Amino acid sequence: MRTIMLKMSHMLKGIGLAACVFFVGCGNNQADLKPIQQQGQVSDTVESTTDEDTSNTSSEKPYLNDNQAPEGVDYVIGDENFVNDMDKIYMDLDQYVGTTLQYEGMVKEMDPGRYTVIRLYDMGHDDHAHEIYVGLDTTYDGEWPVDDTWVRVVGTIGVGEPTEDEEEAFPVLNVTEVTKISAGQAKVNN
Repeated sequence: MRTIMLKMSHMLKGIGLAACVFFVGCGNNQADLKPIQQQGQVSDTVESTTDEDTSNTSSEKPYLNDNQAPEGVDYVIGDENFVNDMDKIYMDLDQYVGTTLQYEGMVKEMDPGRYTVIRLYDMGHDDHAHEIYVGLDTTYDGEWPVDDTWVRVVGTIGVGEPTEDEEEAFPVLNVTEVTKISAGQAKVNN
């Protein structure tokens, strides 16, 4: 099993997501990933999913353009339309730079010191599918929880510097808040 970082906008029409793709027997490409430095603090509290907490869950605010985002947050990405909403950020990056985003997912250390908060997605490929990671690269001044810990992140969308592997600028979430939460829906459908 090989891990490959792809800019999916180069791979699929209409989907411009940076994703980590797990290929089983497909392709021999490996990407050179640059570490991203961390910023911020991690909250050690695990939020419950009781009725009183549902106002903060992503299922209550499923759309990127939702008008009921929490105070101080411009956009919330939830379970519904997760992939499509991430795609909007990649496709119209200039429109979202400087705005505040909240979303939930699992912590993944992509390379030493380089973290992302992801969801899983089955991307069709010929007659089969590959399970890929969908999320944003992050910066954070603090310690991340261990891999696969569920978190809610809030941060400002910025622009990652293109590298020799990246032909275009890409979104980076400059995280200001990380809160551990109960596990949610790991795999999204759209």
